[in-house]
Amino acid sequence: MKEGQRDIYYLAAPSRQLAEASPYFEAVRSRDVEVLFCLEPYDELVLAQLRQFGRKSITSVEKEMRRDAEEAHEEPEEVRGLAEWLKAELGPMVHKREMILTKVSQLTVR
Repeated sequence: MKEGQRDIYYLAAPSRQLAEASPYFEAVRSRDVEVLFCLEPYDELVLAQLRQFGRKSITSVEKEMRRDAEEAHEEPEEVRGLAEWLKAELGPMVHKREMILTKVSQLTVR
């Protein structure tokens, strides 16, 4: 585990490939945090019940990302500016706009 990492993070997935492709993992990887992959069904259950190892909390990556999303609920200024510009340029063609949390490496405009 990296120096200064407060929690032990885990991610449940049926295979390593799916775990590495998860948007949750990508968000945590950008923070340079190590993550345990739980590839067996009982791994996640055991870690969720254990809750703590030594002095480190055991936390699901999904739960951590939800907490971060709730804290960062407000749109960033750049997104707001882009949305206003698109609305001005496209006018009546824009019916609705929404911010979608997606993979950082696969950003899309919807």
